[in-house]
Amino acid sequence: MKYSDIITQIGQLSARNEKIAYMVDHMDDNLYKIFKFALDPYTNFGIKTVAPITSSNGTQCIEDTFGVIEQLSKTNHSSATVELVNDTLRNLRFGEDRILFRDIVTKDLRCGVQVSTFNKVIDEVNSKKGTHYERIGTWPCMLCSAYSPKVMDKIFETKGPYLCQEKCDGMRFNAVVRDCDDGSHRVEYYGRSGKQIYINNTELDMQFMALRNLLSFADGVVFDGELLVVVDGKIADRKTGNGILNSGVRGTITSLDVETIHAVIWDFIPYGEFQKSTWSMPYYERYSRLAEIMQGKEGKISLVPTEFVETPDDVQEMFNRMISMGKEGVIIKNGNEIWCDKRSGLMMKVKGEEEIDLRIARLVEGTKGKVLGKLAAMEMVSDDGMIKVSVGTGFSDEDRVTYLDNSYVGKIATIKYNMVINDKNREEMSLFLPRFVEIRYDKDVTNTIEDIKS
Repeated sequence: MKYSDIITQIGQLSARNEKIAYMVDHMDDNLYKIFKFALDPYTNFGIKTVAPITSSNGTQCIEDTFGVIEQLSKTNHSSATVELVNDTLRNLRFGEDRILFRDIVTKDLRCGVQVSTFNKVIDEVNSKKGTHYERIGTWPCMLCSAYSPKVMDKIFETKGPYLCQEKCDGMRFNAVVRDCDDGSHRVEYYGRSGKQIYINNTELDMQFMALRNLLSFADGVVFDGELLVVVDGKIADRKTGNGILNSGVRGTITSLDVETIHAVIWDFIPYGEFQKSTWSMPYYERYSRLAEIMQGKEGKISLVPTEFVETPDDVQEMFNRMISMGKEGVIIKNGNEIWCDKRSGLMMKVKGEEEIDLRIARLVEGTKGKVLGKLAAMEMVSDDGMIKVSVGTGFSDEDRVTYLDNSYVGKIATIKYNMVINDKNREEMSLFLPRFVEIRYDKDVTNTIEDIKS
């Protein structure tokens, strides 16, 4: 059975447990490599689209391309890279293998399997068959706790300094700056879950390279921050801005839209420490180093607006100013916190409204009135099954037409809400005044009840 047929069959199975069982039965070294190439967030090819080749006289099969795929992951994307991809496609015998090669190097196998599902497969295969396949690592991301008086007290009970920063309302991202095996320099952009954001902006790349050189880490640097869209000197509203940024995730962004992108950064991590998911340098030292190297610099990168505070009242004062300016809120950080892949108890967001990312479980079509034949609501659920809510507001008239499409079932969407509702008649929790914000193409997992409790 060809590997392309196996991938197709996985995609036709709707239930996660069915996919897992089928993959366990068919897992071997080659199938493992195919999924690892496509899912591993640390393996990227800088290729979002591949020109179609409809016929060839080749004799190779997909297994023969693994060396080329390894080579692609270690070089900068260029015209030579494109030609290597095209040569590989011509050398493949079967059309199905050409499609599979395309899906591997564009990192989308189109079969509904993400890292968490694949790792579950690997655990079962290793247990049942005595193999030693390695799990795929997830993309590290340091998160803030949701607001609560308890967390605020904990932050200020721990020795400072304390930094209060503007909470930007764009797309969380990492800029990874490192050297390639061929001696060239490489800047890659990723969303918080490790999905690559395809931005071809030479000016932005050069500025990140310059910052990396000033930091002088031999293995490269990861910058942490938020991408915003700036039009005519003003930050675009979230829906407009993230619409453009999501086209970067999908690889369809235009050159004109790329020029509108601005990066706000608040942290950096050496690439080697990032891969280890922890770094012991306190945040105050990291921020101070960033402030030092960015002093007097102007361009497409800026440092997040920051004030040093001493009390919760100071946080409230800055929060009130941000809200009056139309901003989303603030982030309060204890300067002694180290960087690690977790939700920090010493960093907290303070917002006017709360947000949550949930999975679309079902689309409800309207049966009367202005929503007749259009989207009436999205039924949404968290991946742990503990939050379930029907969202019927926040949609524009265009949204109600666009999103009444079953291809959106299973995708992640951001919802704004005012509070969590604990209904005594059911185990799951719901949300008070839920409003749809946007589809999140840059995310693969939802928030859970533990995120809300944090």
